[in-house]
Amino acid sequence: MAAKTVCSNYCLFIVYITQICTFLLLSFTMTSLNPAAPVVQAFINQTFEDRYQTRIGDTTLMVLITSVQSMLLVGSLIGALSAQFVVSYFSRRGSLIFTHVISILSCILMGPVAVYFKTYESIIVGRFLCGFARGVGFTAAPLLISETTTHRTLGQHLSLSGIVVPLGYALGNGVGHPSVLGSETGWPYLVCVPILFSLVYLASVFWIPQTPGWLLKHKTSEEEALKLLKRLRKSDPNAIASEFNALYKEIEMDQNIREATIWEMLKTPKYRQQLICTILVMGSMQTTGISAVALYSNHIFHTAGVKGENATYASIGMHLITFVVTFFFSQTIRKIGTKMLLVTGLGICACSLVCLVIFAALQDLSDLLPYFSIATLIIYTTSVMGGPGIAFVALSSQLTTQTTRPTALYLSAATYWMTGAIVSFVFPFSSAAIGEYAFLPFVAVTVLQIIFASRKVPSTRRKSIVEIQEKLHRKSSKLPSNGSSGAIRSLMLDDSSREDA
Repeated sequence: MAAKTVCSNYCLFIVYITQICTFLLLSFTMTSLNPAAPVVQAFINQTFEDRYQTRIGDTTLMVLITSVQSMLLVGSLIGALSAQFVVSYFSRRGSLIFTHVISILSCILMGPVAVYFKTYESIIVGRFLCGFARGVGFTAAPLLISETTTHRTLGQHLSLSGIVVPLGYALGNGVGHPSVLGSETGWPYLVCVPILFSLVYLASVFWIPQTPGWLLKHKTSEEEALKLLKRLRKSDPNAIASEFNALYKEIEMDQNIREATIWEMLKTPKYRQQLICTILVMGSMQTTGISAVALYSNHIFHTAGVKGENATYASIGMHLITFVVTFFFSQTIRKIGTKMLLVTGLGICACSLVCLVIFAALQDLSDLLPYFSIATLIIYTTSVMGGPGIAFVALSSQLTTQTTRPTALYLSAATYWMTGAIVSFVFPFSSAAIGEYAFLPFVAVTVLQIIFASRKVPSTRRKSIVEIQEKLHRKSSKLPSNGSSGAIRSLMLDDSSREDA
């Protein structure tokens, strides 16, 4: 039996510092302006009056405030579309340096520049650049981790991001509280807090190398790659040599592998089913409305009847509880499988949203109903982050092959951020128009997602890539499950042999 390779402490340092700094940055910026929205709104209002000598209209103010929030996700969409180029041009390590440098620039624009020059446009531009950094980092960090850690511990190490994100959400709401940095004089410092995460990472980058695979593929330096792999592992030399040889063969094979194009994925049934599944699985995170809740949780709690600053405390508590529950769910993913985690999370999400609408609509009947609203919103966020939030990246990777994965995940990530941008921009207007009933469209779409995932997405638990692709092909071609197995297997052989390598 071949010896298993084990990550060294140096490898764990790279895994933890990369994910903690990057995903704290991504999640903190998502929620930090939520409790500080009134003072940012006051700044925009005052700046407009000083500039044009007239009071800003309610509609114009709503558009500007919504633009400040939604530009984060618009920038994330553009960043996701640019990630493939950035990662290829700057390398794995360089793309993360690029992410944190852009993040620092965005903070400077939103804080010192906006206040000194009295311009709200720089806040919008800064939020866009911050989102752009999020879109690139969302791709670059997992890619560096996947090429640094061992294949056996990849899922465990990548699940750390699912734990860090709700912690960053809670931290953003806490630091953004009016009694901390969410005040009239403190908000320029609030938007600069992410600089600390970036500075920690940039200070650590001298000890973060390129990945062994990148060195082999782009520098053709076998000795340097092997030396680095030995630093990343604490296994016996034979196990390290075996892993290095497997990596070398994989990269050698990759030189002859042509990635499937968008058109090929659309016209080929076995590829089209992969594309549809990955787009809808990854999109399930945004169609639950989680971006709207993260950006506007205080407003949602106010709508549900929570008074004053209690809404901010409720938001902080909600994200802290989500952090604990997500940590628990991340430990169960191997036992119940990613599909079951996805469907269960979506089911609880839909039920909790229905309860939230009911409690918010009846809030005047009892003083206790706002507390029920808080409880249901906490259940909602924990079900989303603990279900789709953990499963959507892993399941999307499991449903694709090496030939189709880059294109499928690239399109899925773009769809993910585009959906989030639409939700974040439309939700304030729909909430103002129909109040708590603005959540009902999310319920309807989530139910459709559950039906699709239950019927069309195959279970990947303890399944080989060949078995998963056979199930996908049967669903796309409607072949009987007891026939044509050999034909299906031959159709999948080309992709699966590459994947197994």
